[in-house]
Amino acid sequence: MRTLICILALIFGVSFANAQPWVGQEPCLPDCNNSAWGAVQKCTLTVNGSCTVIVDFRTRFACNTWYDVYIAGYVVVPFSCGQSNPAAFHAAVTKALLESNCTGFPPVNNGDCVDNWRVSKGSCWVRDFVLGVEGMPTSETPTFWYACTTQTCCLERYTVCKNNGVRQATFTGGEAEPCPQGTPSSCFPACNTIYR
Repeated sequence: MRTLICILALIFGVSFANAQPWVGQEPCLPDCNNSAWGAVQKCTLTVNGSCTVIVDFRTRFACNTWYDVYIAGYVVVPFSCGQSNPAAFHAAVTKALLESNCTGFPPVNNGDCVDNWRVSKGSCWVRDFVLGVEGMPTSETPTFWYACTTQTCCLERYTVCKNNGVRQATFTGGEAEPCPQGTPSSCFPACNTIYR
């Protein structure tokens, strides 16, 4: 596992640094336009037991009320992760990010719950990959997941609780804009409110 993470770090940080389609995209601004987003951060997660995911995200404390997380994009290995149900895998990555505490947001103490978390992201996402030497993806081919457009967005609300040292994120609702007309067929709806 450590070797896989080192390989991913090398791939993510050097080889494909300029290939990440989400680099330079501005975050969706659902509201609180005067609340600036912080710098891009990275978080390495394990999702669904065997999928290694490196997420690019930004945070802000919006309107002095909301713990906002903007998911810009992520890299996944192995190639098979999320292939059968991209929307459900995307939801699992979102939940894992909130439960990892890479953001540094509360709750801190056991027994506490915080109900003012929000996740902002493009409403339509695509799963893409860079072909291997022989032109076919292999089990170690990284896939890039990112918004097809940030012109339409979703804003999802979550409650995050901490019990016995473990954080749990629960989706509590949200707003979503549909995929715009002319969106490529490879894009999928990425908002909980759309596919739940």
